[in-house]
Amino acid sequence: MKRSTDQDERQLFRSNRFFSGNGQWYFATREHIDIGPFIRRDQAEAALERFIAVTMSPQDAEAD
Repeated sequence: MKRSTDQDERQLFRSNRFFSGNGQWYFATREHIDIGPFIRRDQAEAALERFIAVTMSPQDAEAD
């Protein structure tokens, strides 16, 4: 439902960490930051993998 104060016309569809809006793809971090846009979902998935690899600490990697 849209409120009268809403200005953004995007419709977002979320599924786990990935969602699309206006034909573009994004992913959400655990910190609730939306990263994107990407043209295709597979680009967003690859970017999430890079994001995790860069932000994961060595201790986190050992826990896997």
